[in-house]
Amino acid sequence: MFTLYLAQSLDGFIAGPNDQTPWSEKEWELFSKEVSQNDALIIGRKTFEIMIKGNEFGYINIRYIFVLTHDPQNVKKLSEKLDSKVQIKPFKDLSDLPGNLNYLIAGGAITAEYFLKKGLVDQLVLDIEFLFLGSGIRVDWQKFKGLKLKHEKIVDYSPYGVQVRFRVG
Repeated sequence: MFTLYLAQSLDGFIAGPNDQTPWSEKEWELFSKEVSQNDALIIGRKTFEIMIKGNEFGYINIRYIFVLTHDPQNVKKLSEKLDSKVQIKPFKDLSDLPGNLNYLIAGGAITAEYFLKKGLVDQLVLDIEFLFLGSGIRVDWQKFKGLKLKHEKIVDYSPYGVQVRFRVG
């Protein structure tokens, strides 16, 4: 199963112009909980590099992190710097992923669009933070106008935001 998890601002940005993600502590708690309920995290290379720079792997409780990349050697080199119990595995193609895991896709726009385009996303979890970033990085939802979503649940975590869960398909 593939769950796509995205946090975004009210104006639709998943990161600011300098890759910042100024989400509330509550958002990070929700993200950490979601991560721990899956077997593996999937992120893109840029997100991986940002997380290393921000020392953000310490709070992630998961067995595997798969990094979508065209440069597996660079990911392997960067992951050697981490003092982590998690196994970090670069991949270029879906055939590189084990088929028996529950995956949480969590970053960035290119990775989200890759899995949406392939029609692999089973569930979408969208955390909408009550703030405006003004510019930055967005998922291009126009590419997925025909995406069928069935609303499952809304979690209000005011005053910071809301989490909306959808079944895809």
